[in-house]
Amino acid sequence: MTPLDSVREPETITTLNPQSVRAGATIVDLSAKPKNGPKNNSMDSRPAIRAVIARLHEARKAKERVIIQIGEEHATISHARFAEELRAAIAKDQKLTAYFNKTVIALEQDYNLFEAKAPKLFSNIKYRFNAAAYHKLREKNPAAYHELNALTSAALGWLEAPVTRLENMMTWMKPGQDVRLVDMARTVGGNLNLSDPATQAWIQTLDADIQKQITAAGKDIGAVEPLGVWLRNLWMVDQIQKIDTNLILLQTGRGHVGGAIKKRWPYEQSLYPLLQSPGVRVITVFPEAHGVTLKN
Repeated sequence: MTPLDSVREPETITTLNPQSVRAGATIVDLSAKPKNGPKNNSMDSRPAIRAVIARLHEARKAKERVIIQIGEEHATISHARFAEELRAAIAKDQKLTAYFNKTVIALEQDYNLFEAKAPKLFSNIKYRFNAAAYHKLREKNPAAYHELNALTSAALGWLEAPVTRLENMMTWMKPGQDVRLVDMARTVGGNLNLSDPATQAWIQTLDADIQKQITAAGKDIGAVEPLGVWLRNLWMVDQIQKIDTNLILLQTGRGHVGGAIKKRWPYEQSLYPLLQSPGVRVITVFPEAHGVTLKN
């Protein structure tokens, strides 16, 4: 990670693509191979945390709602740890906890993850997934529904990062901690699940032009195709706007935050511009300053 005095605004980092600059991001290097030599401590998250805390106090004074979006690499464990360390730092600040009534963690995971993965997770025991009971839980006890999905998310990532996922579980199981999975439902093949009832109902609320594009694309819209990513971003914004809190910690891949040039994910369809709203401050953190990871 960058030294304590080098948390910078993107204008000073020439390797960033235009989308990142327009997203007004704070950059901090959590890469395993820091580019700037031995003085770079890749495990020191304090500079970025201090920068975010300072911005949260600005928002508190302005009485704003805040969305902190972390543009992570999903497979980089230090990025997941950074999010947990930031959440812990916020919880220790009495002025922030007095203003922000609850910190909700929002993850780029299928909103119905348990429902989608349960048959595989319990394939070795005598278990029959009861979809009707699950849907009833979603309606009657949404808190338990969200907790079940969150723990499924941590369990599925257990092998790649056992210590971090254990910390995730211990954090997410604490009374009052709210974790939401805010991405669209997907098929086993990696396409958007357009047969999902909630997805079908949501599509009907979209602009007619977007609905025409969906119809023209047919049933096989890939989750990482330009149209698929745009729809996922629109869905995530819709889910986030429905969360009743004034502080959301949103963890997604970098491309969702400000677009990705080579993948043809335009900035205008990314989360940063879509999340803009009166009275809302969007704080963006990229946990990598490595030029290779941001030139996408």
